Amino acid sequence: MLVCLLFTDDTVPVILSLSVEYEVTSLQDRCETFLTNTLEHVQNHESERIDIPTLLRYIEWSKVHDLLNILEQVVNLLVRYDVKLLKQAGVKTCPYVSGELWTEILEKRNSLMTTFLENVAGKGNYCNN
Repeated sequence: MLVCLLFTDDTVPVILSLSVEYEVTSLQDRCETFLTNTLEHVQNHESERIDIPTLLRYIEWSKVHDLLNILEQVVNLLVRYDVKLLKQAGVKTCPYVSGELWTEILEKRNSLMTTFLENVAGKGNYCNN
């Protein structure tokens, strides 16, 4: 019997959970590949930006199923959002976002903004006068 699965943001959590429960590693790998490809397309501006609530669901899936690569990609997408928007969307209080992860998001956001400002200003170091 041939079974065709449609991988979407709505179906992946169910498929992933069942594949873990029944130890179907090939299906787990396909789910992880789908998530990785989706996030890479967004990072490379090949598809639309993912909203914060969806990224929080990705964090949940990555934490529950120990998908560290997915978690890293999600953090890299979250840093592109303004801190005020992240707070309004509840990132800081999300049960899957630890204090350590929140700090990592803020540090990467700071680094991204510093690099942006250095490129705009055309200068390397603001501390030296």
